[in-house]
Amino acid sequence: MARTASRILVSERQRRILDKLERSHKTPQQLVPRVQIVKLSGQGVPNNEQAVELDMGPEAIGRWRHRWRSRQAELAAAEESGVSDLELARLILKVLADGPRTGAPPRFEAHQVAQIFALACEPPEKSGVPFSHWTPGALAQELVKRGIVDSASAARSADF
Repeated sequence: MARTASRILVSERQRRILDKLERSHKTPQQLVPRVQIVKLSGQGVPNNEQAVELDMGPEAIGRWRHRWRSRQAELAAAEESGVSDLELARLILKVLADGPRTGAPPRFEAHQVAQIFALACEPPEKSGVPFSHWTPGALAQELVKRGIVDSASAARSADF
């Protein structure tokens, strides 16, 4: 037997903001179903009924219901502190936004990327390299020589 999902709390002010977000042409379209999930969950509509109505899987419904529930205290605190409707709407959009993606961290920091681009745009002759254009290997060697990066492969420096 399936368990019943607990009802989430949506204040009247939050509901009004969610209604506006749902109708707004400026709301990113991937957020509209999430807004609808929160509204229906606040009304106590079970996940399986929402899944049919919104043409989504019940797992996705549960994920967004859980996300809202985990941030309810933050939303309530913001509301009680007297934030404007615009600030509360921004917080709601933040709650409903995509979470961070998995994957490898960036290999270079922003300042290093800027230095790499600057070097790649610089004529090789200026660095004493006997080429008219940078080769990936020569660029990688120069990056390490100048101390811009600790190590660089020719394949990776070819991206620049």
